[in-house]
Amino acid sequence: MEIPSARAFFEEVARRGFERRLRNVSGAWQFDIEGEGTWQIAVDAGQIKVSEGNPAATPTTTVRAAPAEFVRMVRGEDNENLITAFMRAAIEVEGDLAFGQRLQALIPLPEAPQAANLSTEVPRQS
Repeated sequence: MEIPSARAFFEEVARRGFERRLRNVSGAWQFDIEGEGTWQIAVDAGQIKVSEGNPAATPTTTVRAAPAEFVRMVRGEDNENLITAFMRAAIEVEGDLAFGQRLQALIPLPEAPQAANLSTEVPRQS
């Protein structure tokens, strides 16, 4: 899936859930995206809540980034991920760094699972 913006990333995370990938995780990531806004992903034993604006919970880890760098990271462009973006100083990370690394379950955004082919149409034979 092509992620065109920070907002699209957070909408996709909220839509998918990721309960299985984060089932043993509890805390909150806050994302401050320059000029676009603030979002928070709060997780409690795998249950995710994505919110925009003022954080609902005290963040465990805060990530700050320019919009283009954030989108590059969540897309995984040029093998970019949370660690490489941090090492290049493309993002700032504050708070619990070990918890911050748990973002690797979401960043880069994994491909969406393919829906089973439920078509009842019989393929044409040539």
